[in-house]
Formats: sequence, structure tokens, C-alpha cells
Amino acid sequence: MGKLQLGASSATIKSRDQERFMDSILERIHSFPLFVVLIPALFQAVRELNASGGATKAIGWAISRLRLTLRSFAVLAGLVLSISFLVGDHMVRAGLSLLIVASVRLMSPRGGGKSWSFSDLSLHIGSEVAFHVLAIVVTALGLNLITIGHFRDLEIAPRVSITITLAIASLVAVNKASARTRRLCTEMVECIDELLDLFAALEYGWGKNDAEEQFKAGRGCFLKIEQLERLLKTRLNTGYSHLGTPVLPINLHKSFIDELRTAAAHIADPSWKKAADHLRQLRVACVRRVDVVA
Repeated sequence: MGKLQLGASSATIKSRDQERFMDSILERIHSFPLFVVLIPALFQAVRELNASGGATKAIGWAISRLRLTLRSFAVLAGLVLSISFLVGDHMVRAGLSLLIVASVRLMSPRGGGKSWSFSDLSLHIGSEVAFHVLAIVVTALGLNLITIGHFRDLEIAPRVSITITLAIASLVAVNKASARTRRLCTEMVECIDELLDLFAALEYGWGKNDAEEQFKAGRGCFLKIEQLERLLKTRLNTGYSHLGTPVLPINLHKSFIDELRTAAAHIADPSWKKAADHLRQLRVACVRRVDVVA
């Protein structure tokens, strides 16, 4: 009897120690000074202000940088919390922490600023797909931990069934997200090929001084540019206009479409060569993921 009481008291002491440990971690995270997170954004804002001489650009860059910094800090803090909760055998809390980490990624994707350009489009598309897949897997894992942690009296068979069901659901979601990206890349490659052919016809008509050919090819160019603009507005990983990552940043997307329209209106202008180079870079980034049956 004395041994049972001793075991119960030691278990209680161990539980209290774990709770104190978790409370100390939470206090350290909550007491993390915000200005430490702000330092990179403020430093880069000053550099941008000195380089561009425009306060509006510097403020916009600082907001974008701050958003990225806070998002990274939230993901890191959530992962640390989830591991700490797992060590303390708090599965529900660990699952909630993982859901927070996944929601930061799913609800706050990259979308604006000067985050990437034509030169690193291939890396951008690949990394966005990889991070989106990881967020889906983390969501399924978080839900699994919450369910198993909440219903601790479940037997082994129901736990395995829940885990397998969530794993299959995450695989279906991952396949759908990756298929969406492949289908978008396929349509963009087809659109770019047709647009390059139309630009070549427009340039040929201009060289031969053929007004009918110029009108026909020019009209086709503008229609195809509108189609490409719609494709570029489509998000890589979701079907929602504000909950996904675009192929190009917003500012680069607008300037690129304007560049193409200028080239279609003035095919003899030297700016056409720059627009053609950007089209080919976009095609190279997308052609690796072409899947005509996706």
C-alpha cells in the first residue's frame, strides 16, 4: 500500500515538473522582445531607403520583410512548442501547435513584393509545391495527435484506423495540389508557345509591310496575352485568389503584362527582345512540370 502511494506521489511530482517546464517555455516565448524580430525589417528598410530614395518603396519593403520575419518566427515557435508538448506527453497541445504551424503556411503564402524574379522561377515553383505538401502533411499529423490525445481510452485498432484514414486523406490532398500545379504549368507552356508563334508572325508581317498580316497577328497576340494574364493570376497551390501563391509577384506580374502589350503594339521596339527573354524564362520554369493528362 505504501509503495502504491509512493508511486502515485512520484507520478504527481513528475506531472507537476512537466507542467512547470512547459510553463517556463511558454513564458520565454511570450516574453520574446518584439524589437528583436523588427530589427531585420528596420535595417533593410533603411538600406532600401538609401538605395531608392523613395520612402513609399522603403515602407512597402519593410512591411513585406516584417511579414516574412513574423511568419518564420511563428513557424519556428510552433515547431518548438509541438516538440516540447510531445516530450511532456501533451498530445492535444502538440497537435494544436502543429495546426498553427500549418495554418501560418496555408493562410499566409508568398504573394507580393520582390521575393522572386524570372531567374529563379523554377526554384520558386518547386519550393512552393514542396512547402504546400508539407503543410498538408503537418495538418494531418496535428489532427491525428489531437484525436488520439483526446480519446486516450481508445484501443490500438481504432487508433490505427484513424491514423490510416488521415494519412490517406493527406495523400489525396497532396496529389490534388501537385496535379493542379502541373496542369497550370502545362497550360502556360501551351499559351507561351502560341504567343511566341504569334509574335513571330507579327514581326514577319511588319518586315514585309503586310498590313493584313500585322492586324491578324496583332489581334491574336493581344488575345493570347489576356489568356496568359489569367493564367498568371491563378494560384499555384489553391483555387482561391487570396489563399495561394502566384507564379509571379504582383508587381512583376503587372509590369510583365504591360511589357508584352507594348511589344505587341510596337513589335519593332527593342523592348520586344526583353519581353521574349522573359517569356522563354517562364517557359523553361514550367516545361519541367508539363503533364498533359493532369
